[in-house]
Amino acid sequence: MPPGEALLPATVLLPLQSALRAFFDGPDSLGGSFELLGPARRAEVLANYLCGSSQDSSSSFSPLPAAEAQPPPPATQRKQRRALLTGCFDLTHAGHYNALRQAKAAFPGEDVILVAGVHSDEAIENAKGAPTVLQHDERLEMVKACRWVDEVAGDLPYAVPVSLLDRLGCDVAVHGDDLPRAPGGGGLFDEVRAAGRLHIVKRTEGTSTTMLIGRLLSMSKDHLPKQSAEEKVLDSPQLVSNEALASMASVTPISAPTWTLLPTMSRMALFYSDRPRYLSAAKRVVYAPGEWDLFHVAHVRFLQRARQLGDFLVVGCYDDETIHRKK
Repeated sequence: MPPGEALLPATVLLPLQSALRAFFDGPDSLGGSFELLGPARRAEVLANYLCGSSQDSSSSFSPLPAAEAQPPPPATQRKQRRALLTGCFDLTHAGHYNALRQAKAAFPGEDVILVAGVHSDEAIENAKGAPTVLQHDERLEMVKACRWVDEVAGDLPYAVPVSLLDRLGCDVAVHGDDLPRAPGGGGLFDEVRAAGRLHIVKRTEGTSTTMLIGRLLSMSKDHLPKQSAEEKVLDSPQLVSNEALASMASVTPISAPTWTLLPTMSRMALFYSDRPRYLSAAKRVVYAPGEWDLFHVAHVRFLQRARQLGDFLVVGCYDDETIHRKK
């Protein structure tokens, strides 16, 4: 570095100098010659003083005496917790994704490593008396595609003992409040609950794989909500800014239907709230509309390929009326 050149740029040095001048040149300062130093020397003095360096003992700006020096506060590190959430994840639906989201956010202030455990085909058939719709590899792929999942463990038994947590290096098991029971009557999570290593989250009401299979077998449309003209306007597709969403949140809707099969707006907001990027910053936007009914691995693979075509993917979802007009 050439002699006399400042170690810090003026945009940094000048505000720092102004903020500390009162201390260095005041009645209780360590000396009164700070203003006489050149830019490079000022930066060096500040660095030595703030860092507690005693390499330059000739300077009147020496570090604090040992008796007055305070040890640096310990670095604050967020606690890391490994959480295991197990499931069949057959015909993966909103209830599964909401459980994974809740598990990821179950311990505020901690870094949660979420391990999604997928039961084996054999374990599910033994427990439920019927085979799965999706094969094990398909169920694994569906779970891996979830944004809240950090690791996936497959071919797991139906019960979750403490030994399984230890084998996977997990601190705690997470499950919905509909804890399953073994055929003999015992709880499949009794052991981890007794060990204080079970965390319960709220089960998503109104949706389950059993219900989806029932709809398929009945070929009925009775489960579809009936909307008035006003509700259809409110439910119409639109792309709005974050500012518009904030203003809309304070507006009282025309009506408040109580459809138990649809997610609440508050839950939808939780899924949306941590969107990482803004559409306005995108250079190439890709739009991928679809039905996304009984979301499966082909959907996942299609969206992954679509995402590679640009730097922002907008996924459109057709409404029920549009789909049933075509089908």
